[in-house]
Amino acid sequence: MGRTSKTGGVTMAGHDRIQFDFMLAGVRYRPTLMRTPTETNLRRAREHLIGIKERIAQGTFLFAEEFPDFLHLNKVPDEGCPRTCAQVFDAFLAHCESRVSKNDMATVTLASYRKILNRHLATADWR
Repeated sequence: MGRTSKTGGVTMAGHDRIQFDFMLAGVRYRPTLMRTPTETNLRRAREHLIGIKERIAQGTFLFAEEFPDFLHLNKVPDEGCPRTCAQVFDAFLAHCESRVSKNDMATVTLASYRKILNRHLATADWR
């Protein structure tokens, strides 16, 4: 049995920072944001962390966009170099697939997106 978090993955880091705690690609990260750790800000940070974890699961999370001032950003996988078109399109289609699985998007819409990408970008050799 694993233990459950009492903080929801969000804690105070001094009097002016909020620290997040989550796993990404099997590595534990604890980035911080400059926010006064009031009860309201901690609650919002917990909600924010839920969104982060959802985007990690979908494969659409970008560490550098969420935490641009992270001290060791260059050590975070896939954050040190720009993404290729293929990576962007694959992430987009993965996001659409997750929406289809949640009944938030029609299957035909996903099929149309794939068809458009394959038809117009096949000549660009993005795969």
